[in-house]
Amino acid sequence: MEEKTSPFKEIGSNDVDTESKAMLKRKLQMKSEALMLLSKEMDQSRIERDQFKLMAEQIQERFLHLKKQMCDMKELNSFDDDFRTLDLLTEAREQNKCLRLQVETLRQKLTDAEGDIKVLRTNNNRIPIEQQETQLAPAMHQREEMIEQLEKLNLKCSQLQTDLQTVLDEKHELKIERDAFKCKAHRLNHELSKALNATKPVDLDALINENRYLQERLQQLLEEKELTRQSLSKYK
Repeated sequence: MEEKTSPFKEIGSNDVDTESKAMLKRKLQMKSEALMLLSKEMDQSRIERDQFKLMAEQIQERFLHLKKQMCDMKELNSFDDDFRTLDLLTEAREQNKCLRLQVETLRQKLTDAEGDIKVLRTNNNRIPIEQQETQLAPAMHQREEMIEQLEKLNLKCSQLQTDLQTVLDEKHELKIERDAFKCKAHRLNHELSKALNATKPVDLDALINENRYLQERLQQLLEEKELTRQSLSKYK
């Protein structure tokens, strides 16, 4: 006998097939919508990337033009150099003042010693020769020591005066270089403002920082684009 198929089984099977098709259709529609959304985001990212790239190229071109003008400028920490120079100048002045005071003291002692020697010489005829030598020996020895100290101090004082003049000359040169650097930076900012047709003066440091930020932003957009491309490739 031939086995007959139950009509209820056929109806149940048809319902399952219809449900499966509807579920697959919904999944396909969701994937299509997600794909369209990702495609729109990718287009928007591409537009933003092109805009940022154009801005970065324009700023980079202007920056390179200015960099050529600034290539001969050396880095100058003018304020730190001024402070160090002032410290050296103050220290040299204090040392010079102390040495001058010591020189005056030794000169006074030398004058007093020479006065004592004159007094001793006036009494030469009254004092025996052996006694004269005994009394004059310490005074002469002290005088020689004072003269030697005075010569050393005079030499050191002269050296300090030379060093002081050298420091003053270096300070003067640093001031000239600092003023030249300020004038050149002001002129470059003015030229940059003219090149950009800006109503206000343009800060060169701010422009460099902005250029660096745009480059980082461009790199970030390129990375996001690559991630979007990888996500889209999964649905192909």
